[in-house]
Amino acid sequence: APNKSPPERSFPIFNYQSLKVAESMYQDTAYWDDDRKTINHYKRNYYFQYMGSPNFANFTCGEHTLKGLQGSYVDAEDGKLEGGRISHGAADSVVQWDVETEGGGDATVRMLLMIAHSRKTVNVLHATFHQRSAEEFEKEAIDFWRNWIDHKDLTMPDDISRRARDVYR
Repeated sequence: APNKSPPERSFPIFNYQSLKVAESMYQDTAYWDDDRKTINHYKRNYYFQYMGSPNFANFTCGEHTLKGLQGSYVDAEDGKLEGGRISHGAADSVVQWDVETEGGGDATVRMLLMIAHSRKTVNVLHATFHQRSAEEFEKEAIDFWRNWIDHKDLTMPDDISRRARDVYR
């Protein structure tokens, strides 16, 4: 997010997670893993682990739709998360980065999602991915898809605009 104003700025960025796992948004668990600094959601044998780069500055786990609750995103509206560590039921979560930019500078936050069938496997993935920077994974993914598209026959109608071709590609 570019900071187009001259002075240095500090501001929070939030991301809200509410999953519909196994065709249902109920009977889930969301929890904070203090050792890994990750938000985790699971239901039965579906595990989702969210890792931030930089690390998340704050978090909260909560519920939505049941018992008259609106969702954890409401907690972010005042700019301060309450830090609920675990939630069961219609579980959801919010993570926060505290971003600082110099005047005219940019700031980047990244989120990596690891998905597996067990807690052990997502933790192994975390250990593997934690050894490299998020920027490396982003570059690797971009390079992979650019290479993939370069080897595809992208036959398009002759009357399609150059801009439409670029967007499609």
